[in-house]
Amino acid sequence: MLALATGVGRIAIGRHWPMDVLVSYVVGFGLLSGLIWLYSAIRAAGHSGRAERAILPPADAVD
Repeated sequence: MLALATGVGRIAIGRHWPMDVLVSYVVGFGLLSGLIWLYSAIRAAGHSGRAERAILPPADAVD
């Protein structure tokens, strides 16, 4: 909500053109969507057990 209000405020005070703010929203949404997709892909790969074996030490090595 704050990002939307900030963009509208920047247009209202004449600091940015509406198209600048719109493109910024589109780019931000695209980056956020890509990061969410990447996070879900990494989590899905982790459920197969491959990532956990590479990161975690063997169970008998834990104190």
